[in-house]
Amino acid sequence: MATPLGLALENSQKIDLISHPTHFPIKAYRIHYKGSFSQIRQGLLLLPENQDNKPLPSLVYLHGHGSSALKAAFDETGADHAVGAKAASQGMVVFLPDLPSFEKSNGYHYRFVKHTVWEKTSLMDQFISEARIAQDILETVSQSPNNLFKLSAQKNMISGLSLGGLVALAAGSQDNRFEWVGIYGQFLNDEMIHSNQHHSCQHQLKIPYDNPQWLTPRFSTRTLHIIFGEKDEFFGPGFLEPLKKLTETMRQAGQTVCLGPDYQATKNFFDENLSLKWNPDTKCSLVIEIDPKAGHEIIGLGKNPEKVWNTKTLGIDL
Repeated sequence: MATPLGLALENSQKIDLISHPTHFPIKAYRIHYKGSFSQIRQGLLLLPENQDNKPLPSLVYLHGHGSSALKAAFDETGADHAVGAKAASQGMVVFLPDLPSFEKSNGYHYRFVKHTVWEKTSLMDQFISEARIAQDILETVSQSPNNLFKLSAQKNMISGLSLGGLVALAAGSQDNRFEWVGIYGQFLNDEMIHSNQHHSCQHQLKIPYDNPQWLTPRFSTRTLHIIFGEKDEFFGPGFLEPLKKLTETMRQAGQTVCLGPDYQATKNFFDENLSLKWNPDTKCSLVIEIDPKAGHEIIGLGKNPEKVWNTKTLGIDL
């Protein structure tokens, strides 16, 4: 049963404290707010149980197609591995929006895109807008009289799995409030975009997201983290070739490329001698992490986003 906090911002946002089915020491809230096209959306806000009035880093997490914010927040057996609850329990403010039509079945979703979106507006543009609005919500709520939490300056992260990761990449490249952009179980090329598994992307994006020359300047002062498993059904040449090009372009531009802390690829996909080992004190424009045992799921730092920044510098005891 939801407990209203009585918070109403600009007559469009309402926050309710809710119970959650996990053992993690967190507080969970459901937020109703005005999204793109002035449509009412809802999302889950997860906070550490004990904050000690300290500014906290934030994570906007976007679940994949066919999933939900609720699953990404609390389901430890799902592909997201309850990343929301885990991150919040380790000292992060986490917001998980339910993107429109993401939870629908493939058949319905395809019909929705084909008959509703193509002739009117870009569904992907709407997804990107919703992701950026999610950060707006975090900032607005943090400044509300209820004092639910404080945000650390320039310690904002956006990430997602699968289609949610693609939206995170696009939103992160457009919005420099996100210091760290993480995409998991991800794909970067048109072949994967137009696959049967991702009906919602059956139209061309308006941004050249897979163009290394376009992405490089947008992450030159921030970090793009790409993580995937070798057992992922999307793993293959269609994934690796654009990623290799992105890596080469980053290096040619003088940017630092790092291998993630859990990088354990069975093959030498990249020249590992040219890559540093990432840690929170190393400034990397691109971090790559491959897990040979993982499939289409959250792995590596995806399970531990609180490790993105050196928490000692934030004054957080984890």
